[in-house]
Amino acid sequence: MSTAAYFNNLKLKKLYCQPNAFNPSPNKTLEKAGFRFVKEYITTPGSITFEQAVKLWEINEAII
Repeated sequence: MSTAAYFNNLKLKKLYCQPNAFNPSPNKTLEKAGFRFVKEYITTPGSITFEQAVKLWEINEAII
């Protein structure tokens, strides 16, 4: 799994992902990959984009 490479090679403790809340595919995939749902919130991802709902997911190195 590529998450193990991030933890091992970069010595990370956590990984975060924030896909659009209304896009079911990445949200299902993150859950199946072992990520834990943290919260859903509204954000503006960049200066030229619009507000959108995102879901915050995290995975700890201990889970791998």
